[in-house]
Amino acid sequence: MKFLLILLTSFTFFRASAQISNLQTLQGQIIKENDIKDLADGSPYLIDEFTEGYIRYPEKTFEGVFMRYNLYNEAFEMERETGEIIELRMDNVLKLGFDRKRPGVFGVEMLSIDNNWYQELIPKRLYKSFKTSIVEDAQPGYNTAERRKRFVTQVQYFITDSNLILSEITLKKKEILPLLKNKAKTEKYVKNNRLKFTKEEDVVKIIAFDNN
Repeated sequence: MKFLLILLTSFTFFRASAQISNLQTLQGQIIKENDIKDLADGSPYLIDEFTEGYIRYPEKTFEGVFMRYNLYNEAFEMERETGEIIELRMDNVLKLGFDRKRPGVFGVEMLSIDNNWYQELIPKRLYKSFKTSIVEDAQPGYNTAERRKRFVTQVQYFITDSNLILSEITLKKKEILPLLKNKAKTEKYVKNNRLKFTKEEDVVKIIAFDNN
């Protein structure tokens, strides 16, 4: 029993060591966190903290990667064991995902399409993208020359047609309904379940039902 415990412990250590060694092969530019956060008030990140996930290349998938998505720079950042933060090189990356075992935003999967990153809400059907910019506002009660900078994020939604070509949509019934495959059946489902075409979580349910 003691031998088995030692063997299992050694195997676990070997796997962890191999994983850390593999992650060191991920290349990128070292950055300073404050250089980004000092640009403006608010957060430029989809998820502020580094969250465990995976990176999928055509030939290999790296798991156990602690990373986050910088919406302003449209770049993924990884935290190394040393505490260094690097902006990952995204050449040939197919897909990234954050821990799908956790609820809500931590189920995020990001897909590269035509060199742009989209959150995959429904595979091959519904996608979401983010555009973050810095806006300046005049400070109330201060000299008009005093301006406050803040991060502002706009969300865009896209749906695919039968040829898997993305088309931008807004969350409105008049835009979504004509794109559905089974309009009458889906409209009945929407009514019975009191769903709204203006809410993202409801639209995901609506299109998922329509896909079945």
